[in-house]
Amino acid sequence: IESFIKDIQYFKTIGFITKEEIETLKLELHRFINDIEQLTLTGMFSTGKRVDFFVTQMTIESSYSYIESKNYNMTYLKLFNLNDAVSSNPLTSIPRIKEWLQSLKKSSSQISVSGELQRIQYFYHQRELINQL
Repeated sequence: IESFIKDIQYFKTIGFITKEEIETLKLELHRFINDIEQLTLTGMFSTGKRVDFFVTQMTIESSYSYIESKNYNMTYLKLFNLNDAVSSNPLTSIPRIKEWLQSLKKSSSQISVSGELQRIQYFYHQRELINQL
């Protein structure tokens, strides 16, 4: 959220988005945070599938994620807001990204289902960031 807020603020300073559009973005971001918070409370999607959320103090200008199921694998990489790559080839990228993200759990706090204090603090901070717009 913090990087996204910075991008919105930049677009605001160059006159690329209006105050009305910023207010719309704020509302949508609050809805998004509320939805994510609800997922962290239950640890499940509405379909009953389990989901885990972890937060870390690391600030990196890149995003890594992977999705793995019985029939589908995908990794997503976004580096320094410049480039991104998506792969569904399980032989090339899935194992490396999965291994790296699993290692990050050691320096992260799980906020889905458990970690109530960290969860409350995390979502409070996200809402404060959004309110700065």
